[in-house]
Amino acid sequence: MIENKSEIGHSMVEMLGVLAIMAVLTIGAVAGFQYAMDKYRANVTIQEMNQRAIIHSGQLLAEQPVNDTEFPSTTYQGYPVTTTPVIDTEGYPYFQITLEQVQGGVCHQILSSDWQWPALIRANGIEYEEDDSICRTDAGNRMEFIFPADLNGESGEFRKACQTDSDCVSVCGRCVDKRCESECGDGTSCVRTYDNASFFACCRHEDILNGVCCPSIVNGQCCASIGSCCPAEEPLMDKNGNCHTCDEDASVNVAGNTVMCNICDGKEGRTLRELNGSTCVLPCPDETPLLDSSGNCHTCDDDGRVNTVNQSKCDVCPNREWFGGLCAYPCEDGYFASSSGSPVCQPCTKVTSVAVTYMKDNGHCSTMCDGSSPEKPKRIRIGMSNGASQCVLETCPSDLPLRDTWGSCYACDVTFSVNLSTPSDCGLCPNRVLRGSSCATKCPTGTHAENGQCVCDGDNQFQDLYGVCYSCDTDTSVEVGQLMENCDVCGDARVVNKYGNGWIKCQKKCADDEYFTLQGCKKCSDPTIKYDEVWGNCSVCNYCDGNDGRAKRYCVSRGHYCALACEDGEVMAGDGTCHTCDDPDPFADLNSACKTSCAGQRYLVSSRCYKCPPDTYSTDSKACIACPSDRTTLTRAGDCLACGGVWDSDSCV
Repeated sequence: MIENKSEIGHSMVEMLGVLAIMAVLTIGAVAGFQYAMDKYRANVTIQEMNQRAIIHSGQLLAEQPVNDTEFPSTTYQGYPVTTTPVIDTEGYPYFQITLEQVQGGVCHQILSSDWQWPALIRANGIEYEEDDSICRTDAGNRMEFIFPADLNGESGEFRKACQTDSDCVSVCGRCVDKRCESECGDGTSCVRTYDNASFFACCRHEDILNGVCCPSIVNGQCCASIGSCCPAEEPLMDKNGNCHTCDEDASVNVAGNTVMCNICDGKEGRTLRELNGSTCVLPCPDETPLLDSSGNCHTCDDDGRVNTVNQSKCDVCPNREWFGGLCAYPCEDGYFASSSGSPVCQPCTKVTSVAVTYMKDNGHCSTMCDGSSPEKPKRIRIGMSNGASQCVLETCPSDLPLRDTWGSCYACDVTFSVNLSTPSDCGLCPNRVLRGSSCATKCPTGTHAENGQCVCDGDNQFQDLYGVCYSCDTDTSVEVGQLMENCDVCGDARVVNKYGNGWIKCQKKCADDEYFTLQGCKKCSDPTIKYDEVWGNCSVCNYCDGNDGRAKRYCVSRGHYCALACEDGEVMAGDGTCHTCDDPDPFADLNSACKTSCAGQRYLVSSRCYKCPPDTYSTDSKACIACPSDRTTLTRAGDCLACGGVWDSDSCV
């Protein structure tokens, strides 16, 4: 009799069930083993850091520098370790122990160990506040532990000291009992913002990368609000959106954006860089401390002058002097400093004028050349109509009687025309004739000499600065310089206008609804002319004042342009373009739009108006802080709009 197989052995389902149970038990055992190993590593690491902390505390209390050379550079568990001193805002000493490459499980175990000694613990740039999700799952965690010098807790809390709430912007908090108290909620921490490393905001842990709050993270890269993304290892974005490491040797052109250069702030493993004009550069080493405007480093004893972006870059060399863009050696007796040409130092006896524009103390023009000796004839500084400054001889020598408009002295027998500062001086030279404001050797075509002066051959004509004749009916603007009376020949048909760049023009009179430009008369209301040249002559632009049928225009960009008024809800930038307050791109500030029209929504950096990052607003137009959880507490429309609210008459909804 054949036995029933179902009654002996086991079915396939039963066997699979047994295997599944064994797998679960095995996985549980492995998980339990991993947990035990992480806890063991955490306990060993804490014990080792306690030992290090005792030594470093003794060093600080004995007023000795923190020194970890007697310890190995890695812990028993193989984590790279460094110790650095820290001084809080009230001058109390602390020290920081930093671990690199900590496993995720060990990071969790250290945070949950209830370890009491550190005054503050950070993981991956995020302060630990009872939320161990700030640990990453891999073995790339960076952990920082800050200890007070006395190690017994009597030094108080490691929190920023303050006097007012504005002192607590960097910790996203408010001032309570002269200490900053963070207002960041669960799941968020106060960290630097990627768009502006000098600002801080309460940021969700999932939005933090390399200790910086990212507007967005794409494929492991931190992305700016403008949409460009840079990975954590290449956080520095240039003006074209390309990414760079903080430690690369080459200068990075950030178009003068202090905000972006501050990403490389020397923290969170980023190499420190500094803004140098439009570029972000590495600081110069001690042996070559002089940083030029191109980002190159020099010794203080290098030959010649060095162009620097500001005086502070030159002041690192006590043997040099800053002459307004030039970092050079002081001039010897009988010489003064020039702003152009080579060499920098020019002799006081030089008969031609020398530019000293923007030079410190005008290049010492009058003090070095004071008339005290033949080698130091008296020189004076004269200001030009275009804003330039020249150092000239106070009196021209008798054999060089012609002084031009720049202050240089010339002889009567020079072969070229000399544009004189005092036209009547041309009479000192019997071989020359006055042609406009120039002292020439002969009159131009269309004119003839009369009493030592060139006059027009025809009627209804006037002369320009150079003695050339024009019809009073000509449409173009004609330069007449200081000879403004030449324009009077045309009566009411033409008028004189003075421009900020020094030009004085004789122009055809415009119609009632038009304004003067270098290209002739233009209608105030012409919508196609958004941004027209007037070059410093704001008076002609301001004629378009919105009255008597004239459209409203504004003089912008230091008076160089005449811009048509923006639409309602828009603000005008310094270049005459129109923007809304929530425009993501920065624009040149005009009439303090950042502080007035866009108050609360934007902040100002180096005359550029930037939008505050999401969930932040500005109370002082200088920095953006985290929006309050209760939007109804906001009392300004701009603050409300920046924080995503809707302004309803006098409250934020």
